[in-house]
Amino acid sequence: EFGVVQFSQLVEKARGEKLAGLKASGEKAKAMMKEASSDSVTLVELLRRYRKTKVSVGDGKDIAVNEQDPDSKKTWYTRSKDAAEKGIKESDMLFIEYAKTVFDYYDKNKSNRACVQEVRAALTFFNIYLSELQVPSIICMFLRDEGVATPADEAQAELNFGQFCLLLLEIDKYQLKHKTRSIKGKFQSIPPSKRFDVAARWGYPVIV
Repeated sequence: EFGVVQFSQLVEKARGEKLAGLKASGEKAKAMMKEASSDSVTLVELLRRYRKTKVSVGDGKDIAVNEQDPDSKKTWYTRSKDAAEKGIKESDMLFIEYAKTVFDYYDKNKSNRACVQEVRAALTFFNIYLSELQVPSIICMFLRDEGVATPADEAQAELNFGQFCLLLLEIDKYQLKHKTRSIKGKFQSIPPSKRFDVAARWGYPVIV
């Protein structure tokens, strides 16, 4: 049991660091989301503008070419013009790209929409554990704060990728307002390492 708990804690720590990295680049991330909204494009489309740009020797770029090495004269990559103008670095996009990988894993039909159950599962990749009742309420509260209308049945709410990223940056504010009281809810809203620990503490006396 101790080994399982330790392994779970290591996984949770790594996932928590992903969220910390996203929050560290929060201002740049929010600026990109705002730009995407003003340009009427998705955050994914905006990320494509900022990705590295292919260049070749002779394009006027500062490329160090080794005349003795033929491979050094092949295609190179440089910072995109859009990224340079907006002051966006590739390091600023690392955690947004990770969030996109997680979001895409659950967005099976590539609709750029995730339902309540999918959002709840995706949040665990950032060491965020919420109950089945907490998630729809938090999503709808967040959407209304963003000026988006929400369905009467909160379980029908959805997030697009940009909204998902913004929720990740502001999730702490909503967690404080949504504490769960049921035993099932409390169990769902704690990390796996604590679940294993609680289960072992309850189950061991029964087994013995």
